[in-house]
Amino acid sequence: MSSCSFKDAIQFHKRLTNTKVESADFSSNKKSVHFIDMIHLGQQEFYDNVAQEVKRYKEDGYVLFYEWIDYETADTLTLRKTKKIVGMIPSKKGYSLMIERIEVEGVVFQENEQFMNQVNSLDFNVDITPQELIQEYENRHGEILLNNEDLQVPLYGDFNFSNDKSVMDIILNHRNKVIAEHIQNSKYDKIIVMYGADHQKGVLEELQKIDSSWKKLK
Repeated sequence: MSSCSFKDAIQFHKRLTNTKVESADFSSNKKSVHFIDMIHLGQQEFYDNVAQEVKRYKEDGYVLFYEWIDYETADTLTLRKTKKIVGMIPSKKGYSLMIERIEVEGVVFQENEQFMNQVNSLDFNVDITPQELIQEYENRHGEILLNNEDLQVPLYGDFNFSNDKSVMDIILNHRNKVIAEHIQNSKYDKIIVMYGADHQKGVLEELQKIDSSWKKLK
């Protein structure tokens, strides 16, 4: 194992065992964002703490924007193309199978329903669809062609995570732009953004491209 992969493994383990909520606050001349760093797999205590933080901010007039690409409703062709370029189907079923292979005690799957209807029902899934992700990839790189193996391989089984920068650019950077546009165009001025920690820096940068008054608060 290389030093890089060892560091990645240590960081992954820390995320799986962490129970503390990490967050940051952004503001512009007109809006305030409370960004909660989310993980799809973690300890139940972590998710309980997130739910409490969402409740506190909603009591202060915030609404919730949350991350989730809904693969449960995707068609088979989209799922197979996703499997080919991503290496897994990042759905509830896909993550549940991953938990079975992770030898870390207490790991559960992120259930977004736990964070909804806290104080009010102003909860919004602000993300792209599985079809939009594939369309964006094909617009940039051409049609994803599936061979016989791609068509026959089990959708849920082995995980072969992609390190393809062109895929990660969409999963990370393209979605950052989508989130920032939703924040900027929303009628709501106080917004909780519950997204993966790796999105935090990029979302702020995209907001600043739209409105230079956006800044991270200390």
